[in-house]
Amino acid sequence: MTQNKIMEIIDNAGICISTAAAGVGRELAFSKGLKRTVVIHFADTDFPGNVKKTLGVILESESQWFLIKRYGDLEVKQFTVSELPTLLSFLISVYSRIKLENDDLYIIGANGKAFLSYNHHMFSNGLPVFLSDVSVASTLLLRLNELGAEFELFSKNG
Repeated sequence: MTQNKIMEIIDNAGICISTAAAGVGRELAFSKGLKRTVVIHFADTDFPGNVKKTLGVILESESQWFLIKRYGDLEVKQFTVSELPTLLSFLISVYSRIKLENDDLYIIGANGKAFLSYNHHMFSNGLPVFLSDVSVASTLLLRLNELGAEFELFSKNG
C-alpha cells in the first residue's frame, strides 16, 4: 500500500489529518459526516481477554484495516481479513505501551466509514470508534451489546 493510496482512501472518506505545525502529531478526524462515536470502556481486569474480544468484534466489521502511527514517520501497515488475527495480536502486545503518548495508533477501515483511536486516553476516557455510517454503527452496537461490553454512544446529525 503506497502512501498516496492511503491518502486517497482517507481523503475519499472525509477524514482529515492535522498538520505537523499543530503540534499534536497526526491527529485524525472526520471533516464532515461523523454520525456516531462509540466509546468502549474497560476495567483493569478486562485485559487481555475482554479487550481482545472487543477489538475482535470491531475488526470483524471490515475486511481490511490500515494501521497508522500518530507520531513519527508516516508508516502505513495494511491488514487484510486473513491478517486480522495478526493485527489483533499486535494491538494486545502494545496495549501497555499505549499509555505513552508517543505510541498512539489509528486503525482505519478500508472503506473509510470507521476508524479507532488506540491511544493513551483510552485508559481514562475509553476506546473511541468514530463512524460515518449509521448502519455500520448499528451493527457494531449490536455486536458489542451481545458481547456485554460497556460503552457509550454519541450521536451527531447532519
